[in-house]
Amino acid sequence: MYCAQTVAGVKELVGQTHDCDLVLIDTHGVCAADQGHFARLAALLRAAGPDEIHLVLPASMVPSVQQRIARRFGPLGVSEVILTHLDEAVGLG
Repeated sequence: MYCAQTVAGVKELVGQTHDCDLVLIDTHGVCAADQGHFARLAALLRAAGPDEIHLVLPASMVPSVQQRIARRFGPLGVSEVILTHLDEAVGLG
């Protein structure tokens, strides 16, 4: 496990892990409305150059809100959505 907080740090770690078959990168939660944090996340993702970007959303969230959030994060190149808290969902969204 490694920790990188900057674009330079991400680039360095990606270089160090180039021989790995799989590298998983976990980022902190970001509100798409917070332009500063969103831009920072976008820069870190560009530096990592991932093959896939997974957006994690709670299954218990109202479907229309899930869709709105997915649209907001779309510019980051989201390729998959993972639903969490399935045990808290009262129905299929």
